[in-house]
Amino acid sequence: VSLVARMRQEDGNDRELASLVVEMIRKVQSGERSLEDFDVRLLTSGVYIHGLRKWGQEWPMEQLLLLQAETLFSEPRATVERILNFLNIQGGPASSDYGVFNRNPLRHRARATSFVNRTLDAFFAAYNLELYAWCLRHAVPFTVWPNASDAESAQILPRSLLPLAA
Repeated sequence: VSLVARMRQEDGNDRELASLVVEMIRKVQSGERSLEDFDVRLLTSGVYIHGLRKWGQEWPMEQLLLLQAETLFSEPRATVERILNFLNIQGGPASSDYGVFNRNPLRHRARATSFVNRTLDAFFAAYNLELYAWCLRHAVPFTVWPNASDAESAQILPRSLLPLAA
């Protein structure tokens, strides 16, 4: 959403972004569009449980590795080691520089309005709860996102579902 928010804010039209998000959600919730339809992928690409369900039907769990970008950014060395262990690769990169090189270079980052954020939080809440439950069922390390503001999920789920060490 940040790319679209930036485009809309540069045009000075935050209402257009809000209308776009609301319309996409309406189409998905009404069944007019599915999570697979291209014209709503901007919204539905964040429904991670959708892909996990499909991948879980095609491959055994021991062939799937679920990683969070937040962990990669905050603990790059540990995350790379986890990937190497998963792939059964000995050694790995000799570099001690595991920096993040794809940060947004713009000085002023556009932010979605609070209305758009609340609307998206409400849309993703049920999908995220399903994702967290999937992770618990399959003993997959996963930390609940800080923007998971749904009161029900805060009561059901601990901040960290499982230790991050695999």
